[in-house]
Amino acid sequence: MESKNKVVGIILAGGQSKRYGEPKAFALKRGKYFYQYALHALQQCIEQTIIIAHPTLIKKFSSLEKAVVIEDDKRYRGFGPMAGLFSAMEAEEAVWYIVLPIDTPFITPSTINKLLAAAEEGYEAIIPLIDGRDQPLIAMYHQKTKTKIEELLKKKNLSMHGLLQQISVKYVEGLDEREFININKKSDYIKYIRQE
Repeated sequence: MESKNKVVGIILAGGQSKRYGEPKAFALKRGKYFYQYALHALQQCIEQTIIIAHPTLIKKFSSLEKAVVIEDDKRYRGFGPMAGLFSAMEAEEAVWYIVLPIDTPFITPSTINKLLAAAEEGYEAIIPLIDGRDQPLIAMYHQKTKTKIEELLKKKNLSMHGLLQQISVKYVEGLDEREFININKKSDYIKYIRQE
């Protein structure tokens, strides 16, 4: 893909998942790890994917062939999703970056393709709107946001919603709400996964 059209996928694999009690990347749904659902959704649509992982989890991802696994930039380690987004932007140059969290195992290539199709000049982010709420962690960010993201990181202003207030956003509606279910706690796992 030419650099002027290049899109890189980012999977935010998180850390120790304290609320969940163990790393969510390796929670299972129908015999597959959560991270594999994110990887599948992205790799059906784009060529390159970066997984941002906690240092203690890097080796667990080591057998992956089609994804690069990195840690957060040292300067911003522990600064949450915004640090992950910035770290991927530092690691690989692209025009757009499409980000997924590790804990949305219902995500499909269909939603990724709809976000890709919504990308257009003049916008710095493509953000799903689900039931009236924006979803900044299943979204696309233009390379132009990188400077703004770093400014916010330096000030420790780590709210993704805060970032959206400072950039030009295109909202996308009409997406499948189920794909945006996120598994934060074991009770969510029991409700949405174990009963499938």
